[in-house]
Amino acid sequence: MVVEPQYDDARSFSQGLALVRLNDRYGYIDQQGKAAVEIRYNDARNFSEGLAPVRENDKYGYIDQTGKMVIEPQYVYASNFSQGRAVVRLDDKIWFIDRSGNKISQLYFEDANAFSEGLASVKSGQKWGYIDTSGALAIAPHFDAGSDFHEGLAAVRVGGKRGYINRTGEVVIVPQYDGAMDFSEGLALVNKGGKMNENGMVAGGRWGFIDRKGRMVIDNKFDFAWDFKDGLALVNIGGEMNPKGSVTGGVWGYINKGGRFVFKGKK
Repeated sequence: MVVEPQYDDARSFSQGLALVRLNDRYGYIDQQGKAAVEIRYNDARNFSEGLAPVRENDKYGYIDQTGKMVIEPQYVYASNFSQGRAVVRLDDKIWFIDRSGNKISQLYFEDANAFSEGLASVKSGQKWGYIDTSGALAIAPHFDAGSDFHEGLAAVRVGGKRGYINRTGEVVIVPQYDGAMDFSEGLALVNKGGKMNENGMVAGGRWGFIDRKGRMVIDNKFDFAWDFKDGLALVNIGGEMNPKGSVTGGVWGYINKGGRFVFKGKK
């Protein structure tokens, strides 16, 4: 089924519905291109776990896939649901709620990220830690930054360097990198020599890959690189990042987990 161009913006389908924008209002269409949820909201996001955050006037609430408002608009920020929990901002505090709109605990935070593998990174004071899906503190806040868990490990920052912890909070790969990404297919991208830019991205330095034991299995020799997917990783040598975060120029290619090019373009 092809949906004829008629919207100012349209997103990918998620759970059978696609978010569309028309005249600065948002709604949803089904896979036949028919309106499933009226285009009426000031802002909206994709459906996740059967619910989507939408904004009416200045407040966010949640609708189901019929368009019924199941959690009334009351938040100044609302994330998608992940593992039955969502991050919301209410009264200048960050809370986690369940699918009924109830706070999962009385703990609140300065900042927080979505749940991944049963844990969510949260900022309390000036440090980051992790809570479980019951809202209980699982890893005490003593990191300068904390990423999501993937394949049982999470990247954390201590001072200016990044390393990895396990689900108990134990440091299993000592912070030593200037950039550290999530594990994917058993390997993680790490950077040596780069610095965080104004967009929150690591610029400069070189990227390589480590395994779960912290061993460098593919040397830091790429100017840009992306996670492994289906056994291959996209890499770039000699390119440059523009102000919007896109990489242009240089030589592009795909490498396997042995670090060898299976395809390499010409400069």
